[in-house]
Amino acid sequence: MRRPNACFLGPTSRHPPPATCVAREHVAVSCRAKTERIKFSEIRKVHPMFERGFLILMTLVWLPYGAMCFIDPGLLAESSGVVATTPTATTEIRAMYGGLQAAIGALALLAAIKSHLAKSALIALAMLSGGLLTARLIGLAMDGGYTGYTGMAIGLEVFICTVSSVLLRGSREPLVA
Repeated sequence: MRRPNACFLGPTSRHPPPATCVAREHVAVSCRAKTERIKFSEIRKVHPMFERGFLILMTLVWLPYGAMCFIDPGLLAESSGVVATTPTATTEIRAMYGGLQAAIGALALLAAIKSHLAKSALIALAMLSGGLLTARLIGLAMDGGYTGYTGMAIGLEVFICTVSSVLLRGSREPLVA
């Protein structure tokens, strides 16, 4: 005997669909919904590899750039105009642009490998990119000096913050430390 609110799974099912079940492409989407909508909570179900792919992409963005800035701090002078004029400044560039960004990439890689760390990594990516974006926009308003580097950085930070937030919003897992 069939349950009263069971979803119809398609033409291979033995039972006709109940009136409250919405189906698409032979897969039940919602048992009680009158209209079909993809919710944030469905993103990870619709694209189970999307979260992992995003974390791998973040590894490919942050880790090599951090390594390059650590090895050659002068790289920033060419791309963004940031110049180290003292040994302390060179060390600061190696730490902030090299070490920190490489660590963000390493965190994304670790979370891509160990899925129980994904939510923590997404929180870190959303907060870090959101902080960078906010400071960059305020700094731009205060100092001016918009360049192609600034525009590219703003675009990247908006993308990272948005995708991380959407993936987090779709998560129902508790935060694991």
